[in-house]
Amino acid sequence: MTIQYIGTHASLGVPEYETVRPEEEEQETVQTQTTVTTPQRQGSAPSMPNLPEYNAPEYDERKVDALAQKKAAPELNRLRQLTQQAMAKTYENPNVQRMTVRQALAGYGTGLGGIMAGAQSAATNEYGKVYSATVQAALTNYQANVNATMQHYNNLFQDYMNGGQESTTTITRPE
Repeated sequence: MTIQYIGTHASLGVPEYETVRPEEEEQETVQTQTTVTTPQRQGSAPSMPNLPEYNAPEYDERKVDALAQKKAAPELNRLRQLTQQAMAKTYENPNVQRMTVRQALAGYGTGLGGIMAGAQSAATNEYGKVYSATVQAALTNYQANVNATMQHYNNLFQDYMNGGQESTTTITRPE
């Protein structure tokens, strides 16, 4: 770098200098080469297969109701027998007999509601276990079908990717 006198400043009367840089040496251009090898494939890539649909098993309320009836049957028989025994008693006073029959029928209604609710709950739980196992089996089968379909597609795609002849291209560009 060189400093060169260029004259005196007109209003201030002080000398003015300028910095002169020598011309930069021309840099050598460097070129890089990149080689890209790509396979020349024939035909088109395999298309994505249609995946199987998941069909969940249906929840069957009729089976729950049938289970509830089976579970309620012994208790209903016992309740009916107790109600019949209470109604079969004879009393000298007809008012006492009417009151006993009324209470027996009210107890029967309450007992019937409790028995049916308990039986329905037990039947729902029992069928729920069976239904859950059925759903799990269906999910497992579905997942196995999806995996098999995807594996088949992946094999076809790998065959496609590995097939054909390779071509080499060299790209040269300045750096």
